[in-house]
Amino acid sequence: MPPRLILVALLLALGGCAHRTAPLFAEGAWSGPVWIPEQPDFEEFVAAQDLADWAAVVTGRRPEIRREGSVPAAAGIALGRTRAAAALAATPPPGDGDAAVRLSRGDLVVILGNSPAATRMATARLCEQALGITFVMPGLAGADWVPLARVDRPPDEAWRPAIAWRAVSGLTNSEAIAWGRALGYGSRPRCTHGLHLAFTPELFAARPELFPDPDGRPVAPGSRGRSFQPDLTHPDSPGLAAAAARRWLQANPAELAVPLGINDSVVWPSGAAHWPGNRLWDGRPDRSDLVFGFLNRVAAADWNPGGDRALGALAYLDVAPAPSFQVAPAVFPAVCADRIQYANPAYARLE
Repeated sequence: MPPRLILVALLLALGGCAHRTAPLFAEGAWSGPVWIPEQPDFEEFVAAQDLADWAAVVTGRRPEIRREGSVPAAAGIALGRTRAAAALAATPPPGDGDAAVRLSRGDLVVILGNSPAATRMATARLCEQALGITFVMPGLAGADWVPLARVDRPPDEAWRPAIAWRAVSGLTNSEAIAWGRALGYGSRPRCTHGLHLAFTPELFAARPELFPDPDGRPVAPGSRGRSFQPDLTHPDSPGLAAAAARRWLQANPAELAVPLGINDSVVWPSGAAHWPGNRLWDGRPDRSDLVFGFLNRVAAADWNPGGDRALGALAYLDVAPAPSFQVAPAVFPAVCADRIQYANPAYARLE
């Protein structure tokens, strides 16, 4: 054979056995185990269990799960904060919210999220893309797949959803939580009912004038966010809320946002100031300018010593529409969208 043809044949042979194209599963065997850190987080541990279980469903063979030792994994699938991920300098996309990166190098696939929960979500994406699973409903009976004799290696991917945080309530058992992670539902900043944390029973005892007077007398706050709305027009209210936000951050330093959304109530103080202009939106009083104006004043006060936290708010009930002015960057509103409201076409267009 001429030397040039020998060289071409050698290159073809080398290309044919390149690790990058080797399958994850073929001829009844996995290319390696599922690796987790030596001290895994719960979400990383469960991600490995979920992956191994679904791999067994689709292929009939369950890959082994191993914890890394002092040497990085060399073959298989490494999940989470492994030495293998560090050795490859795997880095999820920057920014807020959930994100993850997937790298395929040699015989190894590395998946790393910017949190253990994001790692679990990205592991479910591997199940979708490589194992061909469609997660329709929670549990084994709620998924769709076909048996596979070969599982090809997935391409590299940097995963960052368009909506940084996605959450759904009501996932209370392990199957439902696993299904939620598979669809990319995680947690979100504390954008929930929170005015009751600032306008407390102790404050009511000292400053009753800050509380609603629907019957001509102040009403003491209730419990668990179901208090009536406080007087947000009082000149002292923003400063008191800012002081409460500062205390809350000191007690919860790992949280991104202070919950300062309106209470879960439709009872507001009397007077035109709490329904300015008597505007309606979707049949309800439109108090968005009132509430977001108050939150803008809180944001301008001394509450955020590190400068990197948010005031979690709610676009909810009487505060569902956007205000007529720009919201301060530190105010982080969660849009609460109930699908039943899609009976209103204007609401659907707004969302």
